[in-house]
Amino acid sequence: AVVSTQSTGVVYLRHEETGRYVGVSTGQKMFLRTYPKKSRAEPFFISSNRLVSYTRPDHVISGNRLRKVDAGVDSIRDITDDQIWLPLDCAIVSTKTRIALDVVDDPITKSKTIGGNPYDKSSTTQRFNVGFSSPYLLTSASLRKPLRLKKHKGSESPQGRLVDTYEFTDDEKKYNVVKFRWNAQQLVSGRGKALNNRMEFQDYYYKFEDRTENSVAATDCKIMSLRSAGFLFATKAQLKVGTPTGDNDRWSLEHQDMS
Repeated sequence: AVVSTQSTGVVYLRHEETGRYVGVSTGQKMFLRTYPKKSRAEPFFISSNRLVSYTRPDHVISGNRLRKVDAGVDSIRDITDDQIWLPLDCAIVSTKTRIALDVVDDPITKSKTIGGNPYDKSSTTQRFNVGFSSPYLLTSASLRKPLRLKKHKGSESPQGRLVDTYEFTDDEKKYNVVKFRWNAQQLVSGRGKALNNRMEFQDYYYKFEDRTENSVAATDCKIMSLRSAGFLFATKAQLKVGTPTGDNDRWSLEHQDMS
């Protein structure tokens, strides 16, 4: 059965340590390897936290190979025996400005909230656990707390208007959970507001045509298999899932316009 290609966009997986791209070997078992040339890279789309081949939409990444979806499966969401992948410890970076999402002090409440700063690969506050598919929580890897929205109408800004109050907190009584999704390469909240290229929420609802200005990429991530709790890593061009050594388990998702 062919799986639906409804997706959050097409991406390539680039290995941070070597700069090589994930592709498929020529053998019948379709093992995944890394290749120095992007022309050998396999494009993927993401559905229900599965990595699905764009050129073979009835194949998903399962361990270190592509595996064909069983006959009779009509939807990616129905695939219960394939691996689910989670991106952890990612930097969320604007492709236009190279400004990264960061944990900053709110100038009004002095609490920990989101902001933007120039991308610094070594910064621990610029690391977040996200999701491949919506909806997901935006969790600070350094604070180990999700972003939440205060339940009242907002805080008063220096200009005298009420603004939403976001904070990284575990407080479920005073704050509502905020869930995010990827849409046209943008990071969009459940309230329909996208982050701009300075990592500020837009005053208006998400627009598809803003993808050039507001495109962001999940960079330098660890990719964990929910089934095995192992990490995807590369060694000598071969992909493996398990316990990595060094920094060979870091990946970036490069957007690709397939139109």
